[in-house]
Amino acid sequence: VRDGNDAWIVNEDPQPDASDFVLRHLAGGTMPDAHFGRNGATAFTLGTSNDAPASVRVDAARRTWMVGASLAGDQPQPVIARFQADGNADVHWGVQGKVQLTPAGVAIKPNDLLPRADGSGLVAGEVTGLAVPRAAVFHLTANGSLDRNFGTAGVWQRPDDGDSSTATSLDASSDGLA
Repeated sequence: VRDGNDAWIVNEDPQPDASDFVLRHLAGGTMPDAHFGRNGATAFTLGTSNDAPASVRVDAARRTWMVGASLAGDQPQPVIARFQADGNADVHWGVQGKVQLTPAGVAIKPNDLLPRADGSGLVAGEVTGLAVPRAAVFHLTANGSLDRNFGTAGVWQRPDDGDSSTATSLDASSDGLA
């Protein structure tokens, strides 16, 4: 992710026997930011299967957000992590900076997220385990809980019209609308 001259990069942890990832902040796009994590890097995992993040974003407050999936009962379960501008887990988001959920009991493979100015976030992906996958979007409040007033019980799904669909990415317009 690039923001002006800064960059945030996610790589597999190069340490022997490591099973996690490293988030790095490069000031000016090239130099590790000594004020970010430990010497410019923060190690993290998204879940027990520890797949790589599907999307990484940085919001206006310079918090780093990422979304990926962990497997629960052979179904993908979205995991959303949020880090403060200094690289530490945002303890005001979910549990120790991480939210893992099956929104409204629906198995969703997440593809992207969109941080909102109020500290909330939208997550886009596809409902799995159906004969025909369907696009889905859900909203998390500023503290990481599911917004049950969004869509139906917290999840919007594309109506089942027999065609396969997926929500691959989210973006905001110049007026801040998703």
